[in-house]
Amino acid sequence: MSSATAAAGMSNVGMSFTIDAIPTPGAYLCDWSGHLLRLPHEAFSQRGNSGATWNIVGGSPLTVTKLSDDPYIPLQNAKQIAGKLNRETTF
Repeated sequence: MSSATAAAGMSNVGMSFTIDAIPTPGAYLCDWSGHLLRLPHEAFSQRGNSGATWNIVGGSPLTVTKLSDDPYIPLQNAKQIAGKLNRETTF
């Protein structure tokens, strides 16, 4: 990973976050359902210091696992990454 990429906070592939604390755009696996969540740069463009402009509320903490910096990663590639992380998918 380049220092520019690290400084931008990219490439947290394999890391898990609560849904309200997702730090960067990318493709994320919803740990509670196995669905793929695609978050493009536009989802973060208006967030400022108050977090993302979207949220999902559940009865317990909802976590996601980052699969790629590219929100539009092909489904097959996303499934392969999830498999390497021992995560089940439903997409």
